[in-house]
Amino acid sequence: MRRFITEFRFFIILAFRSRTLLFFSLLVPTGSLLLFGFVFGQNVIPLPGSGGVSYSVWLLPGIIVMNMIASGLMGNSTAMITWRERGIFRRILVTPTAPWEVMLARACTQVLVIVIQTIVAIIVGSLVFHFTFNPLYAPLTLLFIILGSAVFLLLGQVIASFTDRVEIGNIISQGLYILLTFLTGILLPLQILPDIVSKIAPFTPSYMVAELLRSAMLQGNAGSAPLADIVGCLLYCAAALGLSAAFFRMLH
Repeated sequence: MRRFITEFRFFIILAFRSRTLLFFSLLVPTGSLLLFGFVFGQNVIPLPGSGGVSYSVWLLPGIIVMNMIASGLMGNSTAMITWRERGIFRRILVTPTAPWEVMLARACTQVLVIVIQTIVAIIVGSLVFHFTFNPLYAPLTLLFIILGSAVFLLLGQVIASFTDRVEIGNIISQGLYILLTFLTGILLPLQILPDIVSKIAPFTPSYMVAELLRSAMLQGNAGSAPLADIVGCLLYCAAALGLSAAFFRMLH
């Protein structure tokens, strides 16, 4: 436990010393929320059980899921491939610290960053778009943030399992990022997307996490189909964990 805490503190220091990470973690999501919110904020999006909410409020949980996708698919896969290329895993293996402790500490740091992103998004939404977050919804929101982060971190691990080159990993992760962000009801309502997209989207992890988080943040519940969404997320976690365990190589 002491080694894990040390690694966790180390990754936190690295995260908050990185200007690039802070820029893409805080400023880009906030800028996206403001841009899309001001442009489309006058539209009303139907929400089960509450009639409807403004697009800017509906968008806020989607921005958080977008952060999860970026952190898991791009951030985690790139880091794992880079560590393998630079021989960092070899160095870890000759220390008393187990590789899983280092990877878990890094994953916990990424979850912490996403929680901070969520707090920033809520503050911006409250000040600019008059969003009111009920503190009683915080535990359920945090639970779904952890679940969603686990899904995309593990999916990023799968990408790192199938390639030894950062360039290829980036192409795969960025392609998936674009598809999951724009075609699964995160930034754009399914009602305005083609029928074939709206039929496929509910089976994607981004849609499931967005539905859970949106319901938790806006209504304090798990949505209209909580069992299907939660089980779906857990199945994605299990499949990704199985694939990464079978194919991930710490060493060349």
